[in-house]
Amino acid sequence: MSRGSVVLFVAILSVVFLKRKITKLEWISLFLVTLGIGVVGLSGAKHSSTNNTSQEKSNPALIVFGIVLIVMATLLQGFQFVIEEHILEKNPIIPLQLVYIEGFYGLSLMVILSVILNFIIGSIESPEDFKSSPFNLPLAFSQVFNNRTILISSLLISASIAAFNYCGLSITHRISATARSTVDTCRTLLVWIVAITMKWESFHLLQFSGFVILVFGTLCFNGVLTPETWSWIPQSLKSQDDGSHERLIDVVDEIDEPIERM
Repeated sequence: MSRGSVVLFVAILSVVFLKRKITKLEWISLFLVTLGIGVVGLSGAKHSSTNNTSQEKSNPALIVFGIVLIVMATLLQGFQFVIEEHILEKNPIIPLQLVYIEGFYGLSLMVILSVILNFIIGSIESPEDFKSSPFNLPLAFSQVFNNRTILISSLLISASIAAFNYCGLSITHRISATARSTVDTCRTLLVWIVAITMKWESFHLLQFSGFVILVFGTLCFNGVLTPETWSWIPQSLKSQDDGSHERLIDVVDEIDEPIERM
């Protein structure tokens, strides 16, 4: 539910740093996307609470702290989307190259941090506690390479993330970071459809309503549906510049020619 705020973060950051223009109807579409995610999250929270009534209640302070961490992480992801759009717009670089660069620096950073934390945590904790620590690198590597299921699933997850980053950067390159964030938010819909199809999850009307709002807002923002042409939409919400305003979804980066020459 909190992660859905990435749509609004990216839109605001695009306006502030990339000088994008967002119409009133586009803002409404973004709020509908966020509202849809919120309704889906509310449905999941209510269903989870009814199934866990016998369990001990969590500390409210820890819950708030966790939500704050999620929102801060989502804000950082919004900065990432906007920075990626700026890089692709101002430099002759293709999305696949940016995936390579981000992957290399991400892997290098995680390896360095993992090695440092392995020695720091290992020197602080007792040998008994460190055996089950998530920072125990020898244990982690042995679990991965000695368990075929974990190894195969890890490789598949890596391939899935690589494909996700490439497709996401391609959308950022061709359209905008905000458009990418709206499509990215719809991943929850695909997970829900698979879960319902495989009977891993039961159908809930509130959850379905949230997905309807989410999809409707995404289609409106990305130009599949055109609220500007609907007669029942108030004229005050429509663009008043007689077509001179360039919708955010129609902004295409002007770097195709330099890329073709490379």
